[in-house]
Amino acid sequence: MALMEAYAHDKGSTIHLDLAPDLPLIHIDRIPIEQVLLNLIRNSVEAMQGAGTAIRKVTISTRQANDKQLRVSMADTGPGLTARGYVRAFESFYSTKSSGMGMGLAISRSRIEAHTGRLWGEPGVEGGAVFSFTLPVARAGHSA
Repeated sequence: MALMEAYAHDKGSTIHLDLAPDLPLIHIDRIPIEQVLLNLIRNSVEAMQGAGTAIRKVTISTRQANDKQLRVSMADTGPGLTARGYVRAFESFYSTKSSGMGMGLAISRSRIEAHTGRLWGEPGVEGGAVFSFTLPVARAGHSA
């Protein structure tokens, strides 16, 4: 978080955490999931840069999606995407950024799916975009 908070601050944005207490353990390969988080946060911060919004905020939240999955979401106050944009965002080589390669979300999705999770995007309730993913809860007897 320290790395991304400094990055967000340099770009005129803030990061807020809304983490649910007492979540069950998950069993993951930490490095790929950290890379997914970094990519999603960076995308949110960059989307807000040219948006002209007075408040540039990324909210990272965690929740228990159901008894078998946790949900992590990144919600920003940027311009969001079109309905088609949320579908195309995960295509390789598709980018809404002039300097983007269009690989970040495709790679992130494959990393989440390798953990038997799911990654998707949708419009935020009050504008902006929300990108969320689920990860399975560790089964009894597994370390997290």
